[in-house]
Amino acid sequence: MLTHKQMRTQALARANVKSEFEGMAAEFALLDEFLKARAAQGLMQAEVAQKIGTT
Repeated sequence: MLTHKQMRTQALARANVKSEFEGMAAEFALLDEFLKARAAQGLMQAEVAQKIGTT
């Protein structure tokens, strides 16, 4: 079984996958900021969902 890192490396070796991945860089950066903010506040994902009224 491949690790996540191995699968990512293998997938990104394909030009079409790499192009799509790079095209989503801004979205990934935004999601990373959300994760950092949640962690900085010491909140669990379920707690954030409850605060914004979703599951």
